[in-house]
Amino acid sequence: MEAELQKRNRGNAASLQLVDEDVDLCALKNEYFAFKGLQITCVYNGRDGLAHALGSSCDLVILDGMLLILDGFEVLHQLRQRYNIPVVMLKARAGARPHRRAGVRRRWLHP
Repeated sequence: MEAELQKRNRGNAASLQLVDEDVDLCALKNEYFAFKGLQITCVYNGRDGLAHALGSSCDLVILDGMLLILDGFEVLHQLRQRYNIPVVMLKARAGARPHRRAGVRRRWLHP
């Protein structure tokens, strides 16, 4: 994924937006992506995540499905109506399938 984002940005550091209410997990992911040479912005609720994604030029949004204020599936739905940006959806449970209705093509399970 890193190589694809770097290629898309013509060698410049790719910009990621992580939307997750878990501050400690965001910090850990931030360290990982920074180590890979990617710029990351952490946002901690769905409403702010949507506003930031629409108002910035990030290359990828990593979006938790279960967020405060506005859930991740609603954020994804509103993003898709206004903006064509790649989104990776994070899910805590493997069994639930609301991601199919939301138009999620790829998802990662996270702790």
